[in-house]
Amino acid sequence: MTSIMAHQHGITGWSEFGFGQLAIDHQEIPVLGLLQHGANAPAPPTTSGHPLAAADQIELGAVTMRALGLKVGDKVTVGAARRPFTVVGTVTLPSMGTVLTDHVSLGGGAMMEEDAMLAADHLEPYTQAVFTAANAADAALSCPFYRRR
Repeated sequence: MTSIMAHQHGITGWSEFGFGQLAIDHQEIPVLGLLQHGANAPAPPTTSGHPLAAADQIELGAVTMRALGLKVGDKVTVGAARRPFTVVGTVTLPSMGTVLTDHVSLGGGAMMEEDAMLAADHLEPYTQAVFTAANAADAALSCPFYRRR
């Protein structure tokens, strides 16, 4: 997908979203993993704080943030790996994701960089090799979104 999108006239950036469920401070939360390509890559809007800028950052939906008793600047542990993350913003997530599990929605869920989401559950970064491997069922599903000039 990357090689196809990179050569499309007028495309200045695109994003891929992967979906999963991760324990955030011991609560199972739907998560959107964001993989951005290009300077103008679209992302769900941040309504307070700031957008993701590092692999150890996480944004939460407003409902999830209230339910967990968190605020921007707080630290959380994520996934089976219990990795530390800093809550950097409140994000408005699309109501989409996997069919058979809870998914992100306007006020619910979390967003982090896709590779960080996978690493939090001891999974390899998404690559074509991972996707075609025997354990492809464990790989995150991705769907591209793009922005034209």
